[in-house]
Amino acid sequence: MIDRAPRSTLAIAAPPGRLDIGGIAGLDLDSPPRGTCLASVVIPVRDEQTTLGACLQALAGQLDLAGRPLAPASYEVILLANNCRDGSAALARAFAARHPELALHVAEIELPPARSHVGWARRLLMDVACRRLERLGRPRGLIATTDADTRVAPTWLAATLREVAQGADAVGGRILADPLGVAALEPATRARYLGDVAYKLLAAELESLLDPDPGDPWPRHHQHTGASFALTVEAYRRVDGLPPLPESEDVALFQALRTLGAAFRHSPLVRVVTSARRRRGAVSSSGWRRPGSLSRPCPILLPSS
Repeated sequence: MIDRAPRSTLAIAAPPGRLDIGGIAGLDLDSPPRGTCLASVVIPVRDEQTTLGACLQALAGQLDLAGRPLAPASYEVILLANNCRDGSAALARAFAARHPELALHVAEIELPPARSHVGWARRLLMDVACRRLERLGRPRGLIATTDADTRVAPTWLAATLREVAQGADAVGGRILADPLGVAALEPATRARYLGDVAYKLLAAELESLLDPDPGDPWPRHHQHTGASFALTVEAYRRVDGLPPLPESEDVALFQALRTLGAAFRHSPLVRVVTSARRRRGAVSSSGWRRPGSLSRPCPILLPSS
């Protein structure tokens, strides 16, 4: 017999307590989480029907660290199609129908123009994930987020849960650009991108030697962006949720966590592959989502002072 996961439709509810961000209602789902749910994965989606299928397939095929299928009842996926003009939501619902064992919840919302961006969408999703795990009494339950143009590794969830079990309050995954996408970049852009990645990895290694963090030992990396970011319910509550910024909301969340002394792990075991498409003048992978990043010099050697 197939274990059919509960499906949900979108409802609107004011987020309770410290997660009340004001001015906009929160999301809620009409079906409760499974009692065995350990992690809630959230995906903000805006016109992503060309990449969304591969993203969902990767999440449906999760394995444990021994290579066995991860129990579908141990996690759920919540997808928010915000201000979409394509068939993203329909594609996700069709995927859910073909994979009844996966708890995939698909919601749609039309955000007002001033809040029609990924920061608000991801915030709404992480809020509802937080509340659902709290209903199960799981302060160390995992709120994980990825992007619709990203394919998580088969052990993405299991490796993240392992880091949390070993004491991490939050985990940033290693984000690799799709090789075909990188190869398609113009040579100058590709060289600058590869130089930037090399520089940041070397800087992370040097930092681990000069100022080691017991909670984030070498080997580690430098990334903490929305393509692979996870934190516990209690950590999310401590920082009062994701800052709903138009961009760099993920980096702002990382900075808030570090300010409060949260144990943040840049785990090389947690890996995803994301698109190398251009967005806002930057390569949309490995943290290259910031305006103007391709126009600045990219040093390969660390400065002497």
